[in-house]
Amino acid sequence: MESVANNEGMYIPVCDDALKPMIDGKSRGYEVYQFVEYHNHLMVADEHRHFMMANRNLDPIHRRFMEDCGRCNIGPTLTFKLLKEIMGGPENVGCDIIDIRNGYRDIMSNIDGSDAQMIFDYMRSQKKSSDAFYYEIEIGSHGKYCMIFAPFTGKDNHSRPVTFGAGLLSSEGRESYSWLFGCFVRCMGVAPKLIITDQDWGIKLAVQQVLLQTRHRWCMWHIMVKVSDKLPKSLLGNEDFKKELNACVWSDLLEPNEFDIIWNDIMERYGLEDVHWFGSMFEDREFWVPAYFRDFPMGSLLRTTSMSESENSFFKNYTKPRANLVQFINFFNYVVGDQRNANSRLNYLDYSTIPDLSTQLPIEKHASTIYTDSIFKHVQQEISTVCEIVSITVEDNIKMHQVKDQYGRTWDVKYDCKQDTFDCSCKKFSRIGG
Repeated sequence: MESVANNEGMYIPVCDDALKPMIDGKSRGYEVYQFVEYHNHLMVADEHRHFMMANRNLDPIHRRFMEDCGRCNIGPTLTFKLLKEIMGGPENVGCDIIDIRNGYRDIMSNIDGSDAQMIFDYMRSQKKSSDAFYYEIEIGSHGKYCMIFAPFTGKDNHSRPVTFGAGLLSSEGRESYSWLFGCFVRCMGVAPKLIITDQDWGIKLAVQQVLLQTRHRWCMWHIMVKVSDKLPKSLLGNEDFKKELNACVWSDLLEPNEFDIIWNDIMERYGLEDVHWFGSMFEDREFWVPAYFRDFPMGSLLRTTSMSESENSFFKNYTKPRANLVQFINFFNYVVGDQRNANSRLNYLDYSTIPDLSTQLPIEKHASTIYTDSIFKHVQQEISTVCEIVSITVEDNIKMHQVKDQYGRTWDVKYDCKQDTFDCSCKKFSRIGG
């Protein structure tokens, strides 16, 4: 379109008739235009241009950043704040908080209804890329799912929680747990020697059905925390009772018959023989009392599900109660990655630092070279314990030492000269020859 100016500052446009506005088939466009200079300005100021719809869009970089933030359990608001910092201000982001929220909504909309299939595809691809990856899926007849997260948690070589695997269950019944335990054994190739759980009846039945050679232990903390609720009001403030019960229950130095005698004495003296809860806990004592795990190697190290509780709390920092399966897998992988990185860091510190020794004993120096720092500190306390030899007797190839510890308790240390082995009646110390 062109225009021609006349001497009066008027502009007459030169325009094709087809482009002129028509009313009732006749041209009704302006034939003459007058140019007013102060009317000639930008429609939007430069500092406002990033608010215009035409200048706002989510490109692939935005979407990838949103997905990465989602794996870290970072929501839209914090995602936009991070983008502002990275890009040097909101005007350089290329979108606003509303666009980010809509982007998250679209991502969730694409996943909704197909997250289960996406997980199947993910599992298959992981299995193809690594023979060490293991999974099993059993599809039930349920409609909408509300899955129960069931991780298998243990201790690593730094006495920190480590996730061996995890399952998602549709219910907490015996059948679900039996299937889960079966999957775990098939994955690991061997059943665990010890498993610690709460007093869930479904888990107990599943352990008895599937983990036939596994020692099942109940969490002591979950049991002892109920004591105050089961006591008569007259004993609630009795500190002597609490001290005696704790000394009896938590001790790993008592033999089973000694525990039975002390427990029954406490029940009788404090009038608790007819309290059903204490009676039922005594009947099930082989599931939770340390005295009944003295024969289990390192049995005193694991008494509660505190490692599992700590792990669950750790997972909660990354997960959402209403997360779909895709979000859950992303969260789970992120947490496991953090665990591996923490373990690697502690391994590095062990390799690059030398622990302080508290004695001149060769056994302590040797222990400092074979244990990680966190484990060595526990061993160091045992080595530093002062014991006095009370008597020594010799019969055939057996040398028996009776020793007294710093608390006045006596123990028998048996040395087999022929086999070159040591064994202490406290069950905390033994050495295999060779």
